[in-house]
Amino acid sequence: MEQPVLAADARYAPAQARLSGFARALAAEAKADLPLLTIILIYAGAVAAACWLLGRPHFYHPLIYMGAFVPALVMALLSWFVFIEVPSAIISDWRRPMRSFLTRARRHSAARIIAGLALIAAAWVFLGAFTSAKSLANDLVPFHADRLLADVDAALHLGVDPWRLIQPLMGHHGVTRVIQKLYLSGWAMLLMGFIVAAALSARLAHVRTRFFLTYFASWIVLGNLMAVLFMSGGPVYFGELTGDHARFADQMGYLAFSDGMAKSSYTLQHTLWELYSSGRVYIGTGISAFPSLHVAMVTLFALAAFEVDRRLGWAMTAFAAVIFLGSVHLAWHYAIDGYVSAAFVAAVWFGLRRLELRRAA
Repeated sequence: MEQPVLAADARYAPAQARLSGFARALAAEAKADLPLLTIILIYAGAVAAACWLLGRPHFYHPLIYMGAFVPALVMALLSWFVFIEVPSAIISDWRRPMRSFLTRARRHSAARIIAGLALIAAAWVFLGAFTSAKSLANDLVPFHADRLLADVDAALHLGVDPWRLIQPLMGHHGVTRVIQKLYLSGWAMLLMGFIVAAALSARLAHVRTRFFLTYFASWIVLGNLMAVLFMSGGPVYFGELTGDHARFADQMGYLAFSDGMAKSSYTLQHTLWELYSSGRVYIGTGISAFPSLHVAMVTLFALAAFEVDRRLGWAMTAFAAVIFLGSVHLAWHYAIDGYVSAAFVAAVWFGLRRLELRRAA
């Protein structure tokens, strides 16, 4: 009677061994991501505590982005597949692209995919907590730095508000409409795409922790701490915040042509002001110009892209330049907002890289 049991045990032993190996691999992946998940938990908890202690619990919406999570994730994965994996497989072995693709696909372990999806979901909770903190700051801290930032900006650009310097190049309706779409939809797609790639890709495994630490530092230090110290609305709201409606009137007069059009920054800016005035928290709400998180993120994307392929890095650098110029052209930001953001991200990225090299030595 014992022999069949032993035979069955022998039959199932390989499957059990694989399951045990998978469990160990998943535990290792989860352990590697634990510091990142801990940061998210602490940050979300701190924002919740701040909202409660300051008597504004209705500002706390950590799950505000989760409704768009699944479609955004699917879109990011499809984009990664179509624009990254398939072209890379063809370039790697154009005679046998399918074999090249399958070889590349096997690098993505099931354990990493599961741990990565958990990290991606947590990153969206982080963004919800950030929006809550940003909206809370708008409710508590008055806008006070616009005139200072605008004057410093002009002083850095030969005494001229920098939007005027780039207006001959970018001040054409067709150009502005392209920039508006890149600034809103293009940036948002890349944000999700790089989060997915950093969390799942084997090619970015060596910089996964560095990427997310720089990412978190950017949103917390730039988007929360520095934004509060230099609370500002940007050129678009300069008139409402300072009483000087003339300074950026020409810029806003030009941008008004896109009012009501799809992906119009001009329309979105007015919507954000209405949400701010009514004290409502929604996806993307909260107003602060200094520093620019749009520029911070594209700087991070470019730095991460160079770790994969130099050509991709230069392409992302070009995109980052467009977003920086677009942030000024569309009146979201003063130029100094982007300068500070790019410098901060580069300092954190290379500082963490130096620490990694010291630990490896």
